[in-house]
Amino acid sequence: MKINNGEELLEKFAKKLVLDRGRVFEVNEKAVEVERILDEVQEKILDTIIGKLPDAQLDKLYELTQGEELAQDELEAVMEEAGLDYGEVIRGVLEDYRKAYLEEEK
Repeated sequence: MKINNGEELLEKFAKKLVLDRGRVFEVNEKAVEVERILDEVQEKILDTIIGKLPDAQLDKLYELTQGEELAQDELEAVMEEAGLDYGEVIRGVLEDYRKAYLEEEK
């Protein structure tokens, strides 16, 4: 399952994170690092969302993802039914990831 929208924003986040860390990468290494960050961030976002959803919304989410990618608006609707704020979840994951990434050994 992937989040369809917002990928450009996440890519900008990953690229800025790599620059902010100050580590020197070869051109190909930098692209690989950005992709690694994107994959990890998307996984953490989805894990966080799934961990916060009650069973009824998890069942609905499962039904929506059978054979298709989940659109961001569908995900947001399920989260809203559960009383979760999509933006708040994303913001929290990105802040936590940024802090941990920048604290890693350079």
